[in-house]
Amino acid sequence: MEAFPSLLGESKQLTGIAGNPPSLVTPGGCLFAPRCAYANDECRSVRPELIAYGTTKCVATWSLERGRTMPDAILRVQDLTRLFRVGGFRTRGQLHAIDEVSFEVASGEIVALVGESGSGKSTIARVLAGLYPATSGSFVFEGKAMGRREVRASRGDMPMVFQDPFGSINPVLRVGHALLRSLKLHRPDIKRADRFAEAVALVEKVGLTPGEEVLRRYPHELSGGQRQRLGFAQALASRPSLISPTSRSPCSTSRFASVC
Repeated sequence: MEAFPSLLGESKQLTGIAGNPPSLVTPGGCLFAPRCAYANDECRSVRPELIAYGTTKCVATWSLERGRTMPDAILRVQDLTRLFRVGGFRTRGQLHAIDEVSFEVASGEIVALVGESGSGKSTIARVLAGLYPATSGSFVFEGKAMGRREVRASRGDMPMVFQDPFGSINPVLRVGHALLRSLKLHRPDIKRADRFAEAVALVEKVGLTPGEEVLRRYPHELSGGQRQRLGFAQALASRPSLISPTSRSPCSTSRFASVC
């Protein structure tokens, strides 16, 4: 993202990738090791192999699979699987939406799940949010094994930003309703008289100004991008530890971890 030019704001030197494109005939080691700031001795001696579906793994991924877990990981997903029943009365089958997926998310880190449409990215986010139960596997959030009851209790700490900004906001209520409700449910420390001011600060934090005017609008008065920003404001309302945007949503983080 730091290498992406922007027409807004002051001009700055773009961040580039050091070195030259790799030679495909370079013997041994990862082809990108000479250009990677995270390369270690193992990267320079071990060539990552191709795995299923032609995807390349790097040595860092291997390290996690060999059991070297990050000490500050707030989310650990292990062999997560979700199957859906398909077919009619006479024919029945199972769709493998998620098949033994494992990954970790550290505090302050953004983890991007990349894949083609239908590969299960959004399903993973929905399982983590408790919208779908996992068929098998497990995940640990902030050191606690998460069942359906634990997920419900932790929704303020692990909110979701939905992919569709038009279908995730009630069209008959003003924009401020959802934010004020989130503050009431997840921020009991804020007095009723102070909730509106906090909601104004939240929408202005995501670039929707003036906040007072935005909160009094109806969803149809906002553009798709503004609604998506509102979704992030709702997620930030509970001061979460992790934000889970579904696919095609922009990813941003400050002190949070994020899965997108």
